[in-house]
Amino acid sequence: MSDLMSRMDDLVRFANGLEYRMSESGFGGVFAVAEQVRRIRQALDRVQTQKIQWARNEVQSLIAVLSDVGRSLDELSQGKTTFGDGVQQPYGGNEGFVTG
Repeated sequence: MSDLMSRMDDLVRFANGLEYRMSESGFGGVFAVAEQVRRIRQALDRVQTQKIQWARNEVQSLIAVLSDVGRSLDELSQGKTTFGDGVQQPYGGNEGFVTG
């Protein structure tokens, strides 16, 4: 019986310490955290798995497009370096060309 009381005291001390740490951290205690978890679960239940997958696919698609743009910009930069970045064009560059 003494062992049981000691174990229960340990459990109560743990619960009190946990409650204190949660309150001190601004969560309002264990029951408030449990309520927040319940509310988060309810909110997530309303999000359809198909919508999450759609959004993930859109992000992956945009990453691919932006990666292509990045590669194109890298190629442009390499071209500028290869052909003399900052070197004046013959005959004054674009002067004299008619633009529409």
